[in-house]
Amino acid sequence: MGEPQDASRQPTDMHSVSINEEWELQYWARELGMSEDDLKRAVQEVGNVTTKLRAYRPPH
Repeated sequence: MGEPQDASRQPTDMHSVSINEEWELQYWARELGMSEDDLKRAVQEVGNVTTKLRAYRPPH
């Protein structure tokens, strides 16, 4: 997982997570404290609403 080119860059919509752009995937994975793969899985399972993703706990 590389660093985004502009680490200060933030999504314009903070209520929904977009994982289509690499920098946004990196931003949200870091913001939500999960790996990029876990974030992709979480979006598939609960959708892209930020509050749902913050509450998401991956199965063990």
